[in-house]
Amino acid sequence: MLQAYTDGSVYPNPKGVGGWSFILVDEDGNETIRTGGVNMTSNNRMELHAVIEVMSYVKVHGNKGEHLRIFSDSKYVVSGVNYWVESWNYRGVRDKANMDLWDDIFALKRDVDTQIVWVKGHGECEYNERADKLANEARKEFEEEELERMWQKQSKYT
Repeated sequence: MLQAYTDGSVYPNPKGVGGWSFILVDEDGNETIRTGGVNMTSNNRMELHAVIEVMSYVKVHGNKGEHLRIFSDSKYVVSGVNYWVESWNYRGVRDKANMDLWDDIFALKRDVDTQIVWVKGHGECEYNERADKLANEARKEFEEEELERMWQKQSKYT
């Protein structure tokens, strides 16, 4: 079984610069870490994005039929993945926030055997703390890159 720890970060929330991360741990304890950033987003979107990224990674790089257990400190994400998304899809619900990301998760659940478990944020889970730190670092790095791009674009015209 694979285990993943995901997190998202945004400042300011909403409509700020966001970062996401996942730490994927295989049965031998080997880790795969991925991070990224997005502009003009919300914390919920970054939390969902981290889950999508790890599920997509496992879909491409994992063994068919391998179980993925995701740990998240977002009750919104845990409830959505475990309860809401299946019901929404069955009933044709389309008016929920972040529906584009929920659609991605629903599609990935068909290909990746996934269970998601809530873990207390800023608690005693080392991997969750690391995922939190990585998401914040990704957000800050993305923000710096965006500022650099804006500065370079502006300096062309001065």
